Amino acid sequence: FKNEKLEKLALLNKLRNSIALVGESKALQSVREKIALFSKENFPVLISGETGTGRELVCQNIHYMSSRASRSMTEINCSTLPQELIEIEMFGIEKGSLPGIDKTRKGKLELVDEGTLIIEQIEEMPLVLQAKLAQFIQTKSFQRVGNNEAITAYPRILLTTTYDIAQFQASDRIQADLKKIVQNNKVFVPPLRDRKEDVLPLIFHFSDIIAKQMAMFRKTISEQGLKLLEKHTWPGNIRELKNYIERVYILTPSDYVDIHDLRFAGLVDKKESKNTTASDDMSGMS
Repeated sequence: FKNEKLEKLALLNKLRNSIALVGESKALQSVREKIALFSKENFPVLISGETGTGRELVCQNIHYMSSRASRSMTEINCSTLPQELIEIEMFGIEKGSLPGIDKTRKGKLELVDEGTLIIEQIEEMPLVLQAKLAQFIQTKSFQRVGNNEAITAYPRILLTTTYDIAQFQASDRIQADLKKIVQNNKVFVPPLRDRKEDVLPLIFHFSDIIAKQMAMFRKTISEQGLKLLEKHTWPGNIRELKNYIERVYILTPSDYVDIHDLRFAGLVDKKESKNTTASDDMSGMS
């Protein structure tokens, strides 16, 4: 039994390392501090930031640093699911309540119970469902679609949004009770252009991972090349940077990467391109 506990702990530590937030900026330090604080609590938290900044990573860190780490974690993405399915995904549905529903399906609130449920892009959830979610958070009780029986569950709720904090509070696409619930529990993940000092650590981090995945040596990027990468605005944030480094590895045969290799892989520096912006050129990569 003791061995099993130690094994679980070792696995957990390995996992925590693999989802570590990479970078040295003050902004990222502040995000880490909030994660440490919020992972000790059970209240819902809002994680806001542009696409590609790593909101999901922040959610995973909160979960795996919390006392729920050994429980399940799952998500509902409101931007990819049709609106009528969000309700079923969240609350479940009773057998026979809709044509073709021949068995009762549990929703994610029930399935994850004492684990963590991440609700991505909450601004895409219909207001009527946001109200039901707010009510669940306050009462710990909900009803499946097609049934009036109350079911209780105790998951940790983490919400993500592409809105910034001020936008979230002002938006009429966010239900009033939900705004109140997360009023004091927010993490803002800043875009990469506002934390330039994280660019190089991320490049080295992704280089290590990609080199390992592709079973090759880690490539050396020239000093001029690194300066160029650091200067770039990365409109698609960390996700764009990771995809780009992958392209560099695929398209550069040599172990040494210079400026012309970076351009060949799709990097455009501002000075060169009067007509196209770097974001246009790399928009397919975010």
